[in-house]
Amino acid sequence: MGFGPSNKFLLTWSRVEQEYQTDAFHGTHVSALMVYDDPRIGLIGFRVLPVNLKFKNGEKDRSDSKTEKIFKDILSAMELAINSGARVINMSLALHASETNIFSGLLSDEQDLFNKWMLEVKKFMELHKDVVFVAAAGNESKWVDDKVNLQIPCGISADNLVCVGALNSKGSLAAFSNIVLSDGVFVATSGVDIKSLSPEDMCDSSSLGSFNDEENLSLNDLGTILKLIQKECKNSTSYKVASGTSMSSPIVARTIAQLMMKYPKANGVEIIKILVDSAQKRQLGPLLLNIIPFEKPSWY
Repeated sequence: MGFGPSNKFLLTWSRVEQEYQTDAFHGTHVSALMVYDDPRIGLIGFRVLPVNLKFKNGEKDRSDSKTEKIFKDILSAMELAINSGARVINMSLALHASETNIFSGLLSDEQDLFNKWMLEVKKFMELHKDVVFVAAAGNESKWVDDKVNLQIPCGISADNLVCVGALNSKGSLAAFSNIVLSDGVFVATSGVDIKSLSPEDMCDSSSLGSFNDEENLSLNDLGTILKLIQKECKNSTSYKVASGTSMSSPIVARTIAQLMMKYPKANGVEIIKILVDSAQKRQLGPLLLNIIPFEKPSWY
C-alpha cells in the first residue's frame, strides 16, 4: 500500500506465536482493520522475529533466556516505525511473564528481568509523546497489571498507550478477553467474528496432523486427502472471520488515526483523552468500560 509524507502511518506486527501456527492470516487480517475504507491512512509493517527454541535431552533448554532478544526486537521495531514517520503503532501481540509461556521462556526468578524490560519499553513510549501505541489486551480470560500478572505491552502504564479488550456481538466483554487493571488506558470494541482480509490461495494442511503412522493409510487414501486440501486451497477467498483482542486493537488504532487527522496539533496523550471522552460508557460490575464504536468495513 503506497504512502506519502502527508500520510498518518500505522504499524502492525503479527503475533509472535503465529509464526508456527497454521493461522498465518493474522497479519493481513489485522492490517486491513487498520486502514479499511479510508485512503488517507497509510500503512507500513514491521516484523518482530520469532525466537528459535532449543532442546536438550528432549526438554526445552532454559539456560539461554529469550527475554532480552524479544524485548530488543520489539524496541527496534518501534524505533524503526517512528523513524519512518509512524504516529500510531498497533501491537496485536502479547508477551507474558510466565514460565508456561513458550515465547518469554521465563522462570520465576527472572521476574526482575521482565520488570526491567517493561520499564525500558515504558521509557521508550513516553519519550515519543506524539505517538499513540495501541495494544491488544490478550485472550487468556484474566486480568493484566504491572505487579502480578505482567504482560507487554499491556500492563505498562504509559500515558500514550491504549490497551484494547474485545466485545462480543451483544456488546459485553468477550469471554476470552483480558481486562487491564494497570494505570494505563483500557478501552474495548468489537472482537468476535470480525470479518477482514485474508491471503488468497492459502492451503491449510493442519488436517494432516490428525492422521498417524498406525493408521496405515493407503496411497489412495492419502491422494484423496491431498485432493481435498487442494480443493479447499483453490476455493479460499480473500476474507476470513476471526475473533480476538488482536482484531479489536487495529479497529481502535484506525479510530485514533482519524482523530489525529482531525486534530493534527494534538499529541498522543491528548488524542487518547479525546478518544476516552468520546467513548460510550458501560458499567460492567465494578468496571466502567470505555466502548469504541465499530464502523463496519464496506465488505460487510
